[in-house]
Amino acid sequence: MDRKKIELEVLDRQETSKVTADIRLKVRKRPLFTGLEDHTISLKDASDITQNFRKWAGKDAIKGGFFGIAAVRQLLAQEGIVGMRYYYGKEDDGRPVMILVGAKPDGNDLVEGFILERAIPCPPFCGWPNPLNGQAWDDYVGAPDAPKVLPPKNTKPVFTGLEQHLISLEESSKLARNYRESVDKDAPKGGYFAIAPLRQLVSQEGIVGMRYYYAMENDGRRVLVLCGVDAYGNDLFEGFLMERAIPCPPFCGWPNPLNS
Repeated sequence: MDRKKIELEVLDRQETSKVTADIRLKVRKRPLFTGLEDHTISLKDASDITQNFRKWAGKDAIKGGFFGIAAVRQLLAQEGIVGMRYYYGKEDDGRPVMILVGAKPDGNDLVEGFILERAIPCPPFCGWPNPLNGQAWDDYVGAPDAPKVLPPKNTKPVFTGLEQHLISLEESSKLARNYRESVDKDAPKGGYFAIAPLRQLVSQEGIVGMRYYYAMENDGRRVLVLCGVDAYGNDLFEGFLMERAIPCPPFCGWPNPLNS
């Protein structure tokens, strides 16, 4: 091959690499999230999509889990984040888990910061039945003319809000990888929740933690519902609820041990 042609090809590749690097640099600097995204959802809609998941997963499946308020607030207080990203994970024995990490304005994860896992699973720690964890909507609403009767509450505290959930990047990346290897490559890996509504959720009166519930849209897409939890382990399901997370993929940020 002609030497000049070889030199031109090398130069072309170098220029292409330079342009690609410049484009990536610009994308990194461009904010993707503001922290003010809307994630509100009605109790009825949240009830419907959590019920969809329970029907799909079976009655003995893990429905969700609890994170203590101190750990969640510690994660949200990190400098430079505008939200929280969750990733689905899986233990070696197949038990599903949830990983939480801070998310920056450019959409990238703060993997060098606090990472939470070790959620307290539901079941068995679900609190009293409600429309998010198994109570039928019609049973909750009751007859049109009858007054709504809420279930009784536990009488002894279950949670303190000081539960420990920290996990290393190495451990959490293994759990996330276990999950990714068990599903199709295009399946949801997780999602993003903005910091403003998260702060609203964790500032509710009487809250000692946050519970997530696995959910599923009517088209089969997996999503997540968040709600506050009181010291007795009961959901504050008539308070502030969150869903409508921004999905990953496609909004995953740059590759890191939690998403690739």
